[in-house]
Amino acid sequence: MARDGIQRCGSSADSQAIAGVIAASNYFQAEGTAPSAAVIEKQLAELDSLVELLEPEEVKDLKEKVDAAGNGAPAKVALADKVKHLGAKGEGKFTEFA
Repeated sequence: MARDGIQRCGSSADSQAIAGVIAASNYFQAEGTAPSAAVIEKQLAELDSLVELLEPEEVKDLKEKVDAAGNGAPAKVALADKVKHLGAKGEGKFTEFA
């Protein structure tokens, strides 16, 4: 349930799907490099923060864009674009997807 007490249908499944792409993209680390636990934790925390700031329809749209982009740099670009569109709402909250 969201902080406002309203269950946000689909957001959790969409968020998990996005997290799966991030994991499949080696947490956007260089190929052959293992991501540190800190990097993994920070990226997943930022994804949670991003999902909290978005409406369920926006999360679904982001999932579709990340899926269409595929793994690696294109997926990170899709995430960064969504962060940029947050404007002041997301200002200073994101470093991994900025």
